[in-house]
Amino acid sequence: MKLQDAVALMHQQGLIDEKEIYGYAQFDSVIGGAVGAAMNLALMTVNGNNLKIFRANIDNSWSTMVLSADKSELSDLKLKKIMFGLQKKVTFTCQGKTYSMLLPAGNAKKIIPWLFPEQ
Repeated sequence: MKLQDAVALMHQQGLIDEKEIYGYAQFDSVIGGAVGAAMNLALMTVNGNNLKIFRANIDNSWSTMVLSADKSELSDLKLKKIMFGLQKKVTFTCQGKTYSMLLPAGNAKKIIPWLFPEQ
């Protein structure tokens, strides 16, 4: 699916609003490289104050919802630049579980300011 089609579908499903805050990411994992990236793809979407994380596929599609939470439910938010700043590692706790996500620099442009408005 083309990215523009994926964005239109996210709007249609109410996953994003007019701000179009979304990003493809990767669940942090001990499996690295291309195999790890393909196995651990994630889609993070924001609509208002709600964050949703889905399992994603390499073709810009997504499937199982991993998390749906209000921004106020996120705690212990941490941001770390890795790989010479080319990626950002975001960790947070929500609903008793810790999440760790790797975001490529390009996909972090809107998610990071939403999660960390003081940055």
